[in-house]
Amino acid sequence: MTATTIEHGAIATPFGRDYWRAVGVQVWSDRLIHGLILTYAVAAGVLAMAIGETEKLVYFEYGAIWLRGLGTIVLVYLTLAEVIPSVRANPASPLARVRERLPDILNPRVAAAFVIVLGVILLKGSFTSVKNMLTDITTFHWDIDFAAMDRWLAGGVDPWKRLQPILGHEIITRGIQYAYAAGWMFMVCGVPAFIAASRRFAHLRIRLFLTYIFSWVVLGNILAGVFMSAGPVFYGHVTGDFARFAPQMDYLSFTSGMMHSSYDYQQTLWQIHLLDRVELGTGISAFPSLHLAMCTLFFLTGLAVHRIAAVVSGLFLLIILAGSVHLAWHYAVDGLFSIAVVTAFWFTVARVQRLMTKRQARA
Repeated sequence: MTATTIEHGAIATPFGRDYWRAVGVQVWSDRLIHGLILTYAVAAGVLAMAIGETEKLVYFEYGAIWLRGLGTIVLVYLTLAEVIPSVRANPASPLARVRERLPDILNPRVAAAFVIVLGVILLKGSFTSVKNMLTDITTFHWDIDFAAMDRWLAGGVDPWKRLQPILGHEIITRGIQYAYAAGWMFMVCGVPAFIAASRRFAHLRIRLFLTYIFSWVVLGNILAGVFMSAGPVFYGHVTGDFARFAPQMDYLSFTSGMMHSSYDYQQTLWQIHLLDRVELGTGISAFPSLHLAMCTLFFLTGLAVHRIAAVVSGLFLLIILAGSVHLAWHYAVDGLFSIAVVTAFWFTVARVQRLMTKRQARA
């Protein structure tokens, strides 16, 4: 068996010796991704020990939700892409086609992708750990400045007021809440898993995951700590000025008690913050916006994958950008900054990759 065969995952019998050898080759090709994640996890642990907050380390907090989410995505994919076509091709023996395709369905790249998923679970747990330590290191001291920047950008009024005539209808607000919560989580789980498992888009794998890691670590932890802010929803709590965003919160309160209510989650998030507890999705920092960082990454990936993916992810980006302000999670500058920085990093990684390829070709 040649190295080329192993690298492309064309293994006739899943789970044999050659199969696991091929998996090892694939996992080794992802060593930069795994190395960065492990380094970050170790750094989170060192920080926790340095400030005496080791109880805030929740490395595997996202394991269940990630695996459950991916399990759902895989089930839907297998049903649409494998089971239904098999039934149509051979109604008398619908599983025959699936058995024939099993070596391809369970190719070594898929197994290596599962290892990446485990790494991402560790990444997200480390991120939440550090995010909850930020208030042990610094305080919320940028909200007044960011709110002022927003007002200047929107021509003298807070941006949410510009959006309210368009978005301030209950059915639209509820749609945005579903997109912001369930839709975003689907994308955060699904897009990285798809690229991690894809042989067709293998050329995007390192680029996507370097940008993914950069977003969570540099934007979500380092810059969040430097420019610590709580966002419009908690503006009153950290500045004493409850009146400024009170009308916005009064409007959003109609969703209380409903599924995926941002209003309810925000109230719970503040209570957990006061109790200094670490749970799934906790920790408060508004700038930069990780929701917009991820949506930007998905849009850029969509551009490289297919024009339909680009259109869908582009529309989703616009919805989340407007929704982050409308739902009081973020100042507009939080999202705009993330969009600009993630885009710059994405193209910088591509340029570095091209330079390295040229250098290797000359060697």
